[in-house]
Amino acid sequence: IQQPIRSFNLSHEGGYYSQPIYLKINSFFNDSIYFTRDGSLPTLQSNVFKDSLFLDFLYQIENRLSSIPSAPDELWEEPKSIVDKAHILRFQAFRDGVPIGETISQTYFIDSLYHDKYHLPVISLMTDEGHFFSHENGIYVPGITFNPLNPLLSGNYFQRGEDWERPIHIEYFD
Repeated sequence: IQQPIRSFNLSHEGGYYSQPIYLKINSFFNDSIYFTRDGSLPTLQSNVFKDSLFLDFLYQIENRLSSIPSAPDELWEEPKSIVDKAHILRFQAFRDGVPIGETISQTYFIDSLYHDKYHLPVISLMTDEGHFFSHENGIYVPGITFNPLNPLLSGNYFQRGEDWERPIHIEYFD
């Protein structure tokens, strides 16, 4: 796997942490670092990384994405408890308004019980949330191609071809 070209260093790489952390960035060339927390790619309209980010436990954060129906109503059931969450961060260096190097994407699991919870590898898929959950073109929802007369074999998630491919960043945690 080819490593992205970086013009900055992160104080912590993505992974499992049993306690909250302060994430810091060291820019090699005094570039401006922009970041997102929602899976989208950073732009000049994104947040500017100032000093550090505090990555805390997410135990009490309400379910949002896991509450989006990913099957026809009669087959889908909303989670009854809080679903585990992670900090999803994407970083991009900009110099004079121009992106420098590749976008760096990292998933941070802050959980004091992770040793007891995860006995199988975990995969983090990172992309703009609309790529997964938009009614028009989200690939994890029934969406515009759902046919109630054929509920088991229709929906956006059955679509194929280049028009239904989505850019993602994937991380594998063993």
